[in-house]
Amino acid sequence: MPVTPLVEFRVAYRRVGLRPKERRFSTQARAKRFLRLFGEEPWTAFPGARDPDAVYCCSGRECRCGGVSVREHYQRLRDQLPGLEYARLEQRTVGLWETL
Repeated sequence: MPVTPLVEFRVAYRRVGLRPKERRFSTQARAKRFLRLFGEEPWTAFPGARDPDAVYCCSGRECRCGGVSVREHYQRLRDQLPGLEYARLEQRTVGLWETL
């Protein structure tokens, strides 16, 4: 029976003024989902993606959030972060262990 090589995926990213970071994943789908957080529509990275024009949490009177939309909420969070220099998806073949 042939052995299928194992593949590991990672998302490497760096924000302006900060050190490079990386996250490793066992499947390409999970890595791409994480990479969507850096894209134009970060709310699609979460299961059951909500309508971007829907109200994020309440009408604005219950918790004083102002009744912002999902799109505005994520834009406010993104505005607080340093700019993104790069975000890239990489893969490698994981080597098999050898008995010595």
